[in-house]
Amino acid sequence: MPLTIAMDSSPGPGVSEASPPEVSRNSTSPVPVTGAAVSFDAGVNGCRLILGPVQQPWTGAATLVATGSAVELIVNKGGVPTISRLNLPPLRHPSPGRVVSELPPTRVSSPPCAVGADQIFCMDPEGIILRTSRSGEPAVAVAKGRPGTRLAAATIAGSRAILAYLGDRKTTGGIVSEAYAFVDGAPPVRISEEGSGATAVSLAPRGPGVLALLIDGRAAMTPVHARRLELNEGRLDIGADAVVFVGGGAERHSSGVLAVGGAGTAFALVPISGEAGFGVAAVHLSDPPALEEKVVWSTYPNGLDPAPIAATTGSTPVRVARLRPIDARPDSLRGVELGKLDGDGEFAPYGLISTVGRVSALEVAADAAGALWIYYVDAAGSWLERRLCP
Repeated sequence: MPLTIAMDSSPGPGVSEASPPEVSRNSTSPVPVTGAAVSFDAGVNGCRLILGPVQQPWTGAATLVATGSAVELIVNKGGVPTISRLNLPPLRHPSPGRVVSELPPTRVSSPPCAVGADQIFCMDPEGIILRTSRSGEPAVAVAKGRPGTRLAAATIAGSRAILAYLGDRKTTGGIVSEAYAFVDGAPPVRISEEGSGATAVSLAPRGPGVLALLIDGRAAMTPVHARRLELNEGRLDIGADAVVFVGGGAERHSSGVLAVGGAGTAFALVPISGEAGFGVAAVHLSDPPALEEKVVWSTYPNGLDPAPIAATTGSTPVRVARLRPIDARPDSLRGVELGKLDGDGEFAPYGLISTVGRVSALEVAADAAGALWIYYVDAAGSWLERRLCP
């Protein structure tokens, strides 16, 4: 008996709608994998599985958005967003177990789209960033970013969308990667400091404004910057830049995420090398961010690159999903670990979840019922599951 997935029947012009996948509830169905991918049975997890994992009809990164009554997965198809919407089932909804798609998955574009207010921002293969409105306005090009780099977006001043992205600027010393922000009605402005680059950018709402996290990955060290952004009479006010933390040398894919609790407590979570080895630096962010903030480390058995990590925003406690090595062997299996942050930034693990082979993308979101949704991509496909965490 197929699992029925409720879809929004009126996505609005400019937003295409994904068809419900044909799925099988037979948890013993073979899982298509490539190469020598190994299935990792994670065992017991403190977050009880109540739905899935359900395979999606595509392979690739997606944006996970929890609304009041539903959860959405948004994928990028050449700069055009495609939205799959699942109405929230009751918390006591019986889990169908592992649900494998009977249709061959399609591949979606990278990087994933970013969402702020009622706007969806997607990058096309040439680096053009297109804005699509949920209200039906046609898609328009708003900026040019570095092709293939990840976008960030958030809601500012309650109802406006803000976009952050990476762009190249020619200088006498060569090409510099910098971070820019865009709000409707104003041209893009640089939010990385003059003389400093940016190799990753992240945004998260905090009060009426947003926090901006800027990582400047370098071979010898990695300065991590943070600043507050606010709207003042339609113009973007850029708060003081603070180097909140300096990590070790960056790898090619070094990045980080912002984790903001319901009361406004905020941390920058940066997988990076440090004096004690490789791990996640949880950097406390004051309001506004200050120089050399307090850092709490959660070390890994060894290093890895890339090191995907995701965190919830706007709910307490902050839930985290991260990819880490299982043990210290150089060829160790890597597992997706769930956990939460306490008020000081200490990571408390719930346990690992079962995956197949290499994991390349992670997203989490907390829904209105307090449950945690996890989206991940492994060697067997793209998966969505829902869990209840203590």
